[in-house]
Amino acid sequence: MRRVQVAAGACALLALYSAATVSAGELRGRLLVPARGAHAAPLNAYPGQLSAEHGAEGGVAHGAKSGITAGDAVVSLAPASGAPAAARRAGGAVGRRAALRQTRQMFEPRVLPILVGSVVDFPNDDAFYHNVFSYSSAKRFDLGRYGKGKSGSQTFDRPGLVKVFCDIHSDMAAFIVVLETPHFTAPADDGAYAVAGVPAGQYAVTVWHPDLPEWHGSVTIPADGAVTLDVDLR
Repeated sequence: MRRVQVAAGACALLALYSAATVSAGELRGRLLVPARGAHAAPLNAYPGQLSAEHGAEGGVAHGAKSGITAGDAVVSLAPASGAPAAARRAGGAVGRRAALRQTRQMFEPRVLPILVGSVVDFPNDDAFYHNVFSYSSAKRFDLGRYGKGKSGSQTFDRPGLVKVFCDIHSDMAAFIVVLETPHFTAPADDGAYAVAGVPAGQYAVTVWHPDLPEWHGSVTIPADGAVTLDVDLR
């Protein structure tokens, strides 16, 4: 009987511990970017080349959204030094599977944030051949050329920025942002964003956008409830 009581007590303690560790808050807000009439810098051009659509001064890639959009940003939170153990442990989350599609002669999405260790598929939805490659230090690869209905994949096991191109269509480009923190999101095109399930503690906030300067800030996440942080990149 005593053994049963001990086991029951241990289960109760485990339940209390689990409840404490899952207590989490949320960061939400809105990202403000320059008006849609503003043009993106020619970061999305094939290295060493600019298509006729870019001209001498650059511009947006073929099929890309008109101007700068908040939806191309990545908002991420990294535990500050001295953060609670629950927040630090979150950094060991397992990577997942994502997709960067080739459709209408462009990559979709243009910006893909992923957790380090994730696998990304590159399916071709167009009726013609594409190629997918990157010379980035965080991940160098070349999937070769393949047609409609085919796909290739890569595992991204190092954090950093990976610029992806197609050697057939020089104005196609995308950005894979490989993060060490699982707490990140891509805002909606109107700038609204939310990062849920964040353990309580102090966090460094980074907003990355391929066409705008990187923004850094800090925030305190409560054990329950949401904190609002609006970021103006205009």
